[in-house]
Amino acid sequence: MMRSMSGFTNGLGFLLAITLLAANSLIASPSFIGIEGTTVVRALNADGNIAAAENYPSCFRWDSNDGLVDIGHLTIPGYGPNHATYVGGMSADGTVIVGSSSAFSYYWSKTQAYRWTPQEGMTSLVELSVLESQATGVSDDGRNIAGWISDETGQHAVLWRDGQEVLRLEAGTVFWAISRNGVWATGTKAEDSQARAFRWSLGTGLECLGAAAYGCYGRAISEDGSVVVGQGAG
Repeated sequence: MMRSMSGFTNGLGFLLAITLLAANSLIASPSFIGIEGTTVVRALNADGNIAAAENYPSCFRWDSNDGLVDIGHLTIPGYGPNHATYVGGMSADGTVIVGSSSAFSYYWSKTQAYRWTPQEGMTSLVELSVLESQATGVSDDGRNIAGWISDETGQHAVLWRDGQEVLRLEAGTVFWAISRNGVWATGTKAEDSQARAFRWSLGTGLECLGAAAYGCYGRAISEDGSVVVGQGAG
């Protein structure tokens, strides 16, 4: 995951979150809210009043009423004692946060995909036998989660629904994002020694979109699946 903003914001001690207020379809003058205790905001709910933020090694949910709430770390049996948690996405109402949580020491480490809610706290999306995993995006309703796992056969794009795995693509695939309605997902497939961007839905299956000389990655997808944006190096 790219974290290039962290170095810039660490010197400030907090990140200025910018809220643009709209009235009668016109953008009013921007207002600024300083969220002390964080270094970077990773996700925002649909109304723009709840944020998911990081301050290594912890993650927080923020709103104007409760302020910063530390969402904690996964306890991974046999790993530790250090922990670090990262944000992959947030539902439209701000009640579901997904991402990855790591436990590590000098000798070993493990990273697991998680789903967090105020009622249930942080729960792992995978079994302990899974080598590594990340949740990289969540649908607006918080029920559909995209990401990937690594097992003895390789890296696989995975979809979870209501906390349970419902889809695992072939080895060499990764989901980086899911559409707001949870129907479409996009990511990267290793094919012919190249990283190719793809889109996926239950109806269409996996469709490769192209490649660049040094890799092509699908990072976000529209609700109807007609537009994918990402990056490539050629």
